[in-house]
Amino acid sequence: MVNKLVMLVEDDDTIRLMARRIIEREGYAVEDYAHGLIAHAELAKASPNRYRMILSDIDMPKMDGIAFAEECTRLAKDTPVVLMTGRPRESYPANVREVLLKPFGMTEYKRILEKYASRKPQ
Repeated sequence: MVNKLVMLVEDDDTIRLMARRIIEREGYAVEDYAHGLIAHAELAKASPNRYRMILSDIDMPKMDGIAFAEECTRLAKDTPVVLMTGRPRESYPANVREVLLKPFGMTEYKRILEKYASRKPQ
């Protein structure tokens, strides 16, 4: 059986819990982390194709989503990365497939899961 695992990185506890519930309702397992530094450490220990996708906030303490996305290129280059932010920027790392502007709802979560997490790992 292929693991349907999504990595979620979000420092806001309420948003992280809500996102986790939505992702799980869509049939995916979730590993969630409060900031990029913890997520980076876990990603470094994992096999390169462990996750179907990585969904990360940008504005976080210790390691922000931009730095984390850049590390994802090295550690899990084939895993789609989607960033979430309330403050858009002009540029993002090349491996970022999409940027979701907060606030967004369940429809957007479902859309990105269908688009990126439903793919078969490489």
